[in-house]
Amino acid sequence: MSDYLLFDLETVRNDPLLENLETAFDPKPDESVEDIDLKKATVDDVKQFIEERNPGLVWLDIHYEMEIGGKNRKGVKEAIMSRIALLNDPVPDKWKATPELQEIVTIGMSDGFDGDIEVLQYEGESIGSTEYDEWITNSLARFHERRGSRKLCGWNITGFDIPIIMMACDVYGVTCPNYKIHSFSGIEHNMLDLMKARWGRDWRKLRESALAVGMPSSEDAKDELVTGSRVADAFSRGEFDLIKEHCRVDIVRLQYLFGTYQGLFF
Repeated sequence: MSDYLLFDLETVRNDPLLENLETAFDPKPDESVEDIDLKKATVDDVKQFIEERNPGLVWLDIHYEMEIGGKNRKGVKEAIMSRIALLNDPVPDKWKATPELQEIVTIGMSDGFDGDIEVLQYEGESIGSTEYDEWITNSLARFHERRGSRKLCGWNITGFDIPIIMMACDVYGVTCPNYKIHSFSGIEHNMLDLMKARWGRDWRKLRESALAVGMPSSEDAKDELVTGSRVADAFSRGEFDLIKEHCRVDIVRLQYLFGTYQGLFF
């Protein structure tokens, strides 16, 4: 048996937590703000008005239509469109992928670079249901049973997967080892982050890195989702087999990288 358990997670965003986070970025628009004569206002006047008075979506939509039907000035359109985009989606994209906002729907595992691959997939309709609570509790317990006393190995796990695992264990009352993330090498006392071990702080994607060391493209072609960012949409459509296959291929990618890097970087 290998000294390492290779693993990968697939997640979807926790929308209630995202809504809670939105309050930190909410510009609190004024829906009763008075009108402004766009025909007489300069570009700077419009920008200042929007910044200081913070009009709501109704005002912005009306005045955008007035502008494109009138002077159609580039600077004014951009200022209005930028504020519309902010009000519709106030949370920066980098926050939407943070571990704190994720819920696990898939766990893939393999004993080293040549072990059998096991994928645990949640196939229920809603996160937060009793069905999900039971699934995640059992899956986390199975994950730690497979790990035993071995080290964990994955791609960008110190920045993503490990924090999610630890927080999920805390929420669902599952006993979890203490994974202290403190170095930039990716090599810790009970975990190995292949991305950091190879690339340090230079973030690289798993798929491209695996293909670069010789993983056959035919193996990767089985993955219709290709990127983890498409998991949430697949989950909402109930395409659980696609997610499960995506996670399985991610483990195949890890296996190729692990076998290539072993003895070179760890």
